[in-house]
Parts: sequence; structure tokens; C-alpha cells
Amino acid sequence: MEYYKVVNSSYGSVCAIGKYYNIYGLGKIVEASEGTLGIMVFDSYTYACNFRNIHGDSDCRILAVEGMRRATRPKQICMSVKVSIMDEFYDERNSKSFSGSFNYASTMSPPIGTVCYKKIRVLREVKE
Repeated sequence: MEYYKVVNSSYGSVCAIGKYYNIYGLGKIVEASEGTLGIMVFDSYTYACNFRNIHGDSDCRILAVEGMRRATRPKQICMSVKVSIMDEFYDERNSKSFSGSFNYASTMSPPIGTVCYKKIRVLREVKE
């Protein structure tokens, strides 16, 4: 099944910086940063377009990707793209005492259609 990844004009992450930032080259296999929810993709082209229109800019691109390994649907994601805040989010999520409910204020429900993979293969750019 194909999924869809929103990237910037340089084929990089739209909502991640620093150690969480990835480049999504055509034909490449990309792995998520260790300890994260995974690479956020969408299960439909329409949901990817909705995300691009809200969070991206007119130069954003949409890539068709293949999810590798098992998919997850996160219940909460970090609202911030600051590395320090993302570190706090993942520290709490990955702690042994994590109950499945965040105490952390900078969380939100993921956009509709969000699926996360630890590894994806970039297939092609989707042209409108």
C-alpha cells in the first residue's frame, strides 16, 4: 500500500529539525530517529494535501512512499518542532513509568490519516 509524505522543497522534513530532521531522496530508504514515534506519513493523498495546506507552504511536495515494518497510529504527537521540547516529549514517552497518557502540555492529536513507520522507501514525487 502506498502512503504519502509531505516534505519541503529540498525533500526534507517539514515539521522536524536537528536530530529529528530527515532528507527523503527519491528511491532512498529512510529510517526514523531512534526512540521516536517513527516517520509520519498519511494513508491518503487527500490527508497529505490537507496537512500541506495547513502546515506547509506552497513549495512543499508530496511523495509516495512504501511503509516498511509495522505501522502505528499514534494517539498523541508533540506540537513543537523545537528540539528541546521534542526531547522532553520523547523522554516522557520512552520512560519506564509512561502510562500511555502524557503529563506534557505540548501534545496534540495527530492530523487525520497519520500513520508512523520506523522505515520507509521513497517511491516518487506525486504531481498534481
